[in-house]
Amino acid sequence: MTRPPGVVFETALTYADLPRQVAGQARTVAEIFMSAILSFPAKALTFLKEVRIEMQRVSWPTRREVVRLTVIVVLVSAFVAALLGVFDYVFSRALFFVDDTISGGQSQPAPVPFGLEGTDQQEVTIPITTEQGESTPLEILPTAGGENE
Repeated sequence: MTRPPGVVFETALTYADLPRQVAGQARTVAEIFMSAILSFPAKALTFLKEVRIEMQRVSWPTRREVVRLTVIVVLVSAFVAALLGVFDYVFSRALFFVDDTISGGQSQPAPVPFGLEGTDQQEVTIPITTEQGESTPLEILPTAGGENE
């Protein structure tokens, strides 16, 4: 592996370093740990110097390129969002058509049970307008077993 001039690469401490002989004595785990902690500031400074060197080598885009690419990303995102919206609309209309065809226009939404616990309401009335323009009240009564029995 060739190294760029002026850049020193440090190697990480590995398990292979543990049994190593230093000045005729085996290093203990505590000694290795302490040397790693004490060498951290020097290694951090070396890392930051290397980052600075690499950042000088980066080919930065011009302001015009950044604006152009940002506009492209926004336009593509808007197009994809619109396309997904169209697909959602088409598929939902198709499913409603299939549902109306199969049920003969008589399908009803599934009831959604919910309780009115903790309220002083005995019932809730929601006005519903049908496709023919008729207004029909929808009454929601408290669920069985709740406080409002």
